[in-house]
Amino acid sequence: MDKSVTNRSNSWISRLANRERSRIVLVVPEEPDESGDCIKRPARFLRGVFAPGSISAYSLALNLIASPVPMTTIDPSGPPPAPPTVNGVSHLPPHVQRALARPHRIDITTTGRQSGQPRRIELVFHVIDGRIIISGMPGRRDWYANLVADPVMTFHLTGPVQADLPSLARPITEPTERRQIMEAVTRNWNAEDRFDTFYRHSPLIEVTFPATPVAGAA
Repeated sequence: MDKSVTNRSNSWISRLANRERSRIVLVVPEEPDESGDCIKRPARFLRGVFAPGSISAYSLALNLIASPVPMTTIDPSGPPPAPPTVNGVSHLPPHVQRALARPHRIDITTTGRQSGQPRRIELVFHVIDGRIIISGMPGRRDWYANLVADPVMTFHLTGPVQADLPSLARPITEPTERRQIMEAVTRNWNAEDRFDTFYRHSPLIEVTFPATPVAGAA
């Protein structure tokens, strides 16, 4: 490891361990698994209150530095971060709007392009520039092929807020738009070093929620 990085790490550990009282909130972003159709692991939150110089604080600091994914330290005494604003959902109930503003795991139901039967799968969505975006790992995905054939789908909120939302998918294929959105997606997944592969080969859709009924929603 570069000496300057080591020095910065040690300094950071010392500051953390010697704080009068520290509450650490460790956030690990959700990531797709190798199939691109599920989540490798959900976001996990580790909370703890540590006395000055405690071994627990020191160990957690080492864990933070060694982690391969970005971490966020949040001061609980301050206001919570504001969720992003989502466009085109003002007609939905307020609790649903709030759920859509915080990216997390959801299910979607598509119509099989060959079978004509409903196909449900777990994915993760992003909120990018006020838009609901779904992507996945590079490669062919049945859910994406189904939506190219028939963009009508159902977006299922499956967490504390549950709802089955008729929706439409728009495959994002225009090069400039695709590049801009995929830059944000790979940044969210800590996969910026694989941007070119994601840009060329990953499924990418925008999801909208029409105010009027969607014919054929699964």
